[in-house]
Amino acid sequence: MRDAQVLSEQHAAELAARFDAEQAAARAPLAAASSPEWWDHAQPHEMRELAELSKRWAAIDPDAARAREHIHEQLEHRYGAQHPERTPAADTTDTAVIVARRRQGA
Repeated sequence: MRDAQVLSEQHAAELAARFDAEQAAARAPLAAASSPEWWDHAQPHEMRELAELSKRWAAIDPDAARAREHIHEQLEHRYGAQHPERTPAADTTDTAVIVARRRQGA
């Protein structure tokens, strides 16, 4: 019985370490969202990926929640693209298309 408890605790520790590593890996690209230079050079698919990453972590990571809000603000300010939470009919694919068209002058 004691061996099972030790194994369970080890497994829980491994899962916690993996979760922490994934969360740390998500923070670097999310931090980029605060840089105007990133926005000046980012491609539409990168913006979509960053928006999706922030969505995955926002509920449990306050930094991701702040990044998510900043991403929404940048998309609206720079491209007039509203995000799904603000316009239920839209999705991140729609946003990427809007950004690409606006950058091309369409």
